[in-house]
Amino acid sequence: MNDRLTDAFAEGERHTPDPVEVLAGVHAGIRRRRRHRRYAASGAAGIAVLALTAGIALLPTDPGDSLPGSGPPAVAQEVPPQECRLYLDWLPEGLAEQPARTCGPQTQIVFYSLVDGPYLSASIHPPRWRDRSVSPGWTATEVNGGFGQIATLPTRSFVQFVLPSGRWAELEYGHGRPGDTAQSGLDDTVLRIARGVSEQTTETLRTPFALSYLPAGQHLAHMWTRNGATGVSYQDGSGEITGDRIEGTTEDGLHIDRARTDDGTSYGIGWAPGAGDPHAVPLTEMTRLPDIQGRPAHLTRHGDTLVI
Repeated sequence: MNDRLTDAFAEGERHTPDPVEVLAGVHAGIRRRRRHRRYAASGAAGIAVLALTAGIALLPTDPGDSLPGSGPPAVAQEVPPQECRLYLDWLPEGLAEQPARTCGPQTQIVFYSLVDGPYLSASIHPPRWRDRSVSPGWTATEVNGGFGQIATLPTRSFVQFVLPSGRWAELEYGHGRPGDTAQSGLDDTVLRIARGVSEQTTETLRTPFALSYLPAGQHLAHMWTRNGATGVSYQDGSGEITGDRIEGTTEDGLHIDRARTDDGTSYGIGWAPGAGDPHAVPLTEMTRLPDIQGRPAHLTRHGDTLVI
C-alpha cells in the first residue's frame, strides 16, 4: 500500500491541477485502477465511497440492521485516530496552502500538489525499504551526516536518505511536468527541505464516521485527509516488506528501486462533505444498486468502487 500511495502522489497526481490527490476523487481511482487500487469520496451532503481489491465488503450499517450470517445486530466501531509523524521544518515558497496527508503505523506521506507552481512529495518508509547502495543514475550525498542519494532531472529532484531512527525518507520536489522548461536550483532546494525532515508528531487524523462491519482479518493500515475529505484503508496482509523488489524507470528515465509490501486484500472507505468533485465520473456511467442505508448506491463499471 505504501508504494502504491507514494507512486500515486509522485507519478500521477502532481500533474493534475486539483484531482483530490489522496484517494479523494472517483475519477482518479478509475483512471489509475490498474496501477493503484484506490478509493475516493465526493458528494452533495457527504458521499461515502468503498473501494476493494478483492471480494465484497459492506459500508457502515444502521445498528439495527443485521448482516447476513453475522448474528446479532452490528455495533458501530470508531476508527482509531492516527498520528502524523512527518515534520518539515522548512518549505520553499509557492507550495499549495494545505497538503494532503496519509498517516498510519507504517505509512507517513505529505503531498503538496502541483497547481500553478512547485509541488512536493515527502514520505517515510521502514528501515528495510532499500539498502545503502547508490542506484544507477543517482549520486551519493549526505543529509545531516547520514547516507543519502540524490537525482536531479530537468523539472524535478529526488532525494532518499536515512533518518536517525533507521527509517528512510524520500522527497521529490519539482516545478512543472516532465518535458517542460528545465528549472535551476532544484537539487539545492530539495536538500534544504531534507535537512529539516524529522519524525515529530504534527497532527492527529480522525474520521467523521464509524464502521459496523469489516471482513475477518482486516486491520487499519492508514488514514488520509485532503481538502476536507477523509478516508481509511484496511488490509489483511502483514504490511511487512517482502523479499521482492519493485524496480522500474520513471517517465523521464530515472531508475527507481523500492520495497514491495504484503498488503493482502485491501478495503478503503472515504467520506467528503460539500459539493464534491466536479470532474468525477457521472453516476449515470455506474451500475445502480439497491439503496444502502436508505440512500442511492452505485458501483463503478469496473466493480472495485462503491459510491453512496
